[in-house]
Amino acid sequence: MGVDMRVDRAGAVEIAEAAKKFEWTWTRENLERFAADLRWGELQDSESGEVWLESVTGVLVNRPRAQVFGSDGRVDYLVVTVADMTDDAAEPGPTVSAAFHHVLMGLWTPSGPPAERTVLARFGASWVLDDVVVGVRMGERSVELCLIAPAERNRVLGLQSEAIEEFTSSARWGAGAQTISLLAHADPGDWSRVAMECIVDAIGWERDLEAEYGALRSESELGSLWIGRSSANDHGYGFGEYHSADLSLSFPEAVMRIAYLTALDLCVRELGEPSLVGGPHAFATWRRGPITLTLSRRTDGWGSGEVQLELTPTQAAENEDYTYSKYDELWEPSYWWRVRPDRNADRSDVIGMYTPGEQLLTEWEQFDRRLESVFGSLGADLPYIFRFAATLVWVITSVSDTRFIAQGWFSADECHVETYEAGEIVFRDFPPGRSGAEGVTGIVKSAVREAVDSPEQLLHYAFVPSAPQQLWDFRLGLARDTREEP
Repeated sequence: MGVDMRVDRAGAVEIAEAAKKFEWTWTRENLERFAADLRWGELQDSESGEVWLESVTGVLVNRPRAQVFGSDGRVDYLVVTVADMTDDAAEPGPTVSAAFHHVLMGLWTPSGPPAERTVLARFGASWVLDDVVVGVRMGERSVELCLIAPAERNRVLGLQSEAIEEFTSSARWGAGAQTISLLAHADPGDWSRVAMECIVDAIGWERDLEAEYGALRSESELGSLWIGRSSANDHGYGFGEYHSADLSLSFPEAVMRIAYLTALDLCVRELGEPSLVGGPHAFATWRRGPITLTLSRRTDGWGSGEVQLELTPTQAAENEDYTYSKYDELWEPSYWWRVRPDRNADRSDVIGMYTPGEQLLTEWEQFDRRLESVFGSLGADLPYIFRFAATLVWVITSVSDTRFIAQGWFSADECHVETYEAGEIVFRDFPPGRSGAEGVTGIVKSAVREAVDSPEQLLHYAFVPSAPQQLWDFRLGLARDTREEP
């Protein structure tokens, strides 16, 4: 792992196996006996406000310590450092991820695959036994082995369930659900002012009489409804007097995932399975004859976010996309990738749908931006639309070699990448989300530059392995490799 990172996989396996055989009662006295069995130092009161007890372990790392969390004589869980970087080491980069995977594989061999891909609601892997949960997770500069009381695991799971129940039963969500349902079944007709005012009146929010450019706007404490007026240019594509209706419901960022998933469930009940899902913004699209509806989510980076539902006239919007894709070389569609939830479903909803072609990338700067956009979206969005796009596998090769340069997958609970180093395949796992995707992106950028001189020499293929889902688009800006494509 390099001089800056020390990893003791054997030590982690020894502790995990000892924990499985130990008779846990989850008291301080019980934990002291476990520490003594492993020849750790004496448990001492911690000076940290969050940690109850600490001990020096025999694990061969830079800071061999165990930290105990709990109170009033009750142990909730303990965290043992099994890999860490020196204090003066450089930024972690992929090093911690490689150490995590190394430890994970060590625990996998005697225990089999983990039961859960979380450790106390954080990314990791857990093996659930009757009287102990053994987990491994990544810190910022370390890898931690966690021994967790079943009661603490159940408490954390209960808090997650309570948060969902509290949100879905709240008056705020009830009003929001009613608004989504009204808009989902709205009929814009010819998109005239009369038709759109009927929608505004049905929503029943306060009208903004000074909305700019002839738009219709209404607001409440829940959010806003904006109905945009068409320009003379829009009419050329077939838009009516108004071109779209956008509903935005505001929520604190802490409940955004719950809010979006609940809104998605509601739309599926109201509209059926979406035609396509994808990114960015974790969108789900229903192409329903003359009207296309799209549910998506946004966060503002300041502690709040929005669940959005947009209505557009199908044919006019696709006419506009067609024209721009044909005559504007810099134009890109609003999506980077899309998945069809069921390839075997009735296809009447996608018949005649326009799908633009893709211009291949020739410069590294272009490739870097595209990779950041596509992978960033996959990392951030799959945790929201995992029901319809569980996992997306990608492979990057070159025109001169069928062997992969970099490959991996994104899913709701993991960002995974594999590359070659000194002729050996190196596996790395990152947490789900945009930060995990950034870790994968950095590794891929380095790997492809070592392999080829230009993005024009790169090929790719991608697929979704969860039947009956189907990858519809993957706009990485590289030619498709059909030599190994499944």
